[in-house]
Amino acid sequence: MTTFNIDTTKGMEFGLYSLGDHVMNPVDGKRISAKQRIDEIIEAAKLAEQAGIDVFGVGESHQTHFTTQAHTVVLGAIAQATEKIKVTSSATVLSVSDPVRVYEDFATIDLISGGRAEIVGGMYPHIDTGFKLIRGAGYPKQQFAEAVDPQDALMVGDKHQIIEKLLYQHELFGMDRFMAQIDFGGVPFDKIMKNIEIIGNDILPVIKKYTAKG
Repeated sequence: MTTFNIDTTKGMEFGLYSLGDHVMNPVDGKRISAKQRIDEIIEAAKLAEQAGIDVFGVGESHQTHFTTQAHTVVLGAIAQATEKIKVTSSATVLSVSDPVRVYEDFATIDLISGGRAEIVGGMYPHIDTGFKLIRGAGYPKQQFAEAVDPQDALMVGDKHQIIEKLLYQHELFGMDRFMAQIDFGGVPFDKIMKNIEIIGNDILPVIKKYTAKG
């Protein structure tokens, strides 16, 4: 767990992460149970591994509409349910945790996973700050349409446009890994599964081919 062990000869790593938000489905206005939400996150990690995705992350949030406050428990379940995919926190909030316990939790996940655990640590200003900033302010569909430009950071578009965006960012920044969030805002799980399938079948092979070094 001391290094990221990224093999750049195989191309840029691609990862997915969830913050575990627990909000209404925008299609039918219903909210699934907290158990189903966590089950779906674990299932998404298993599907990501099957699709050849390199990394899966779960974040920690102590806001009202989230299910992964104890994100290390969820990561432990993912570590047990998978065999190859790297497991990481997408945000471990150090301001609310004992640093010794954080170390012990991730050392244990590393043992469970057979050396696949990583950690992303950070701070958070105040509970519910994020939602207060965006509550009541929608995101116009026209802005999504404009975001298909290859130089726009938002990953919006068809599979060919997403490939173009990723290759553009790799050329610009030279990063060895890209992490994407695909389940924010109550997106139905069948759409998450479809997106993972598209990433694995159509996007990853091209990205790996054109970013491999050596």
